[in-house]
Amino acid sequence: MRWPLRVVWPGVVLSLLLSSGWAQDPFPPGLNPDDLAVLEELLTDVSPAVTLSVDGPQAAKPGQLLRLDAITDRDAAVLWHAVGVPADSWDTANGGATLFFSTAIPGRYVFLAVCAAQGTGPVPEIRSIEHVVTVSGPVPGPPPGPTPPVPGPAPTPDVPSLPAGRFGLAQLVYDGVKTLPPSEKPKAALVSQSYLVVSSQIAAGTIRDFNSALGEIRRRNEGKLDPNRAAHVQAWGNPLAQKLADLSKAGKLVGPDDWRAALDETALGLRTWGEQ
Repeated sequence: MRWPLRVVWPGVVLSLLLSSGWAQDPFPPGLNPDDLAVLEELLTDVSPAVTLSVDGPQAAKPGQLLRLDAITDRDAAVLWHAVGVPADSWDTANGGATLFFSTAIPGRYVFLAVCAAQGTGPVPEIRSIEHVVTVSGPVPGPPPGPTPPVPGPAPTPDVPSLPAGRFGLAQLVYDGVKTLPPSEKPKAALVSQSYLVVSSQIAAGTIRDFNSALGEIRRRNEGKLDPNRAAHVQAWGNPLAQKLADLSKAGKLVGPDDWRAALDETALGLRTWGEQ
């Protein structure tokens, strides 16, 4: 039996953001245990763990077509999730289990495979695995001509220009977190995983409303930023919260696709600085 991955997402309004405490602090203490009881029950599955692996290359040349196959040990629905990857450079086949990817732009591209398989509990069992593809080599230039274009200046290595995405959150978060001491980079990279996992849970349908998504992010980030949590909140947490509040007020955060895009962009900004 395959579990559907699409869900109906309730509308999100500005009052929910502000009343949740996000605007003041995106990493407040965990929710009351009574409030999390239902969520914890849904996230617990005592069935044997479904295995998930990826078969495919991790390096490519510009313009090369790659195939990545998500492999499971049982009948499972598979979803591929691309982080900061242009939508027109990849597609899926074989019911979502196979991903094809090609780009002429060198860089590091992160893909997340997520599968949902039937377990003994009330909800599908979720597994995810990350696969990184590094595209390197010379970029094909324009054909010879009488007046070839003059190449522009090379980008500054420590100040990358991140994809604008839907909301521009990746650059916003990166610009904030890069003001922290380099010793905080491992924490930023670790926290970025929380956003990716919750985004995948939204896509898989195990998180069905904003309150649950926010609570799961809080739970996963609790303790990861200590003892410099306040510095992170000041550097990038507060600007991110204000931007999300503005987007919600403008009616641009209204469903699961919007929230997944916001979480993915946040993760990309954190990861880029954390792995430099």
